[in-house]
Amino acid sequence: MPGKQDLPTLITVTYNTWASYTSRLLASIIRYVESEDYAEWIIVDNNSDDGEKLARAIMSLPIEHGLKITLVHSDQNIGDLAQYNRIIPKFVRTERVICISTDVRIFKPTVFILSNLLKFYDMVGTPGISVPRAYADKEIGGDWHWVPQLLIDRGLEFENTAHAQTHCFSIRKSAFMDVGGFWEPEDGNYLDKGHSISAEVWMGTQIRKAGRKLALAKIPCFHYGNGLKTREEIDEYDRKRGWSTDFVRYL
Repeated sequence: MPGKQDLPTLITVTYNTWASYTSRLLASIIRYVESEDYAEWIIVDNNSDDGEKLARAIMSLPIEHGLKITLVHSDQNIGDLAQYNRIIPKFVRTERVICISTDVRIFKPTVFILSNLLKFYDMVGTPGISVPRAYADKEIGGDWHWVPQLLIDRGLEFENTAHAQTHCFSIRKSAFMDVGGFWEPEDGNYLDKGHSISAEVWMGTQIRKAGRKLALAKIPCFHYGNGLKTREEIDEYDRKRGWSTDFVRYL
């Protein structure tokens, strides 16, 4: 029986999506995640209006499930990636870390696969666009020229943009600390979309530069991308695709 330090830690950052994505993710984790396989789930509320709802929901979860959930309140909304820079060094006590955004649909093997792949790799996730630096020239890069251009505009050095998408990924804490976490903008505008994409791509470049192993593979999850607005809309979206919504009864 492994000790808690040998188990992965789950992390989710939330901001004002309780009525749609957050409550649904909480229910699905309770349904599909075996508590004895994980050290804890750290949920970070980015100074939203959902803090009390989250606290009440966590307190009312079935005690027999046994998954330790730690709710952390932030006094500022700095998005997901910058928050990982603060949470992983301070709160995570395990080597394996799995980060799941609220607008992700997990299926039964999702977190199990991510956890086990970290036995062999340092970072694992669904592949993001991978193009060389030269693709910043629109005549060469075409529709994808803007991805390398984001890094060039921010003075970030790189050879290519191979990276893991960050809506659902896993990483070793030692690798995370080794590369200094995600890039953060000097202007403090954490919610700028270009900054967020740059931080995501930059992590992949730094993992590889540090000699760490980056595994890019299709992860069994679905990223809604915040396109749907209510929990009912998300449930209907799933039903049309034949995906079970049986977990919603858990909350």
